[in-house]
Amino acid sequence: MAKLRASYAESIDDPEWSPLLRRLRAHPEFCRLWDSGTVGRSVGRVKTIEHPYVGTLKLTMTTLIAQENQRLTLSVYQPVDSLSRSRLETLHGWINDGSIERKRAEAGPRRHLHAVGD
Repeated sequence: MAKLRASYAESIDDPEWSPLLRRLRAHPEFCRLWDSGTVGRSVGRVKTIEHPYVGTLKLTMTTLIAQENQRLTLSVYQPVDSLSRSRLETLHGWINDGSIERKRAEAGPRRHLHAVGD
């Protein structure tokens, strides 16, 4: 609810809000939560990615919202721990020196990134 209130505050002049809030207010639980006044955005969430060459990566995803257009966002992923940071540095090195292309050719077309628990 705090995220919904934050979105509302960022675009209060949007004409879509009034009809949506009117429909939602038909539910007592919504009214209770909405009327609490809590406003907030989540700081970030951890995503786990199984990378075919370097293994498990744990990354914090933070989404930045453009002030001029609230629908325009940029998501930034940062390693949560030293192991993920090290694996990303390894991957970066392989990309820069061309090793990743050789690894791709050796692995064939089946290896893909896989996000866990999205």
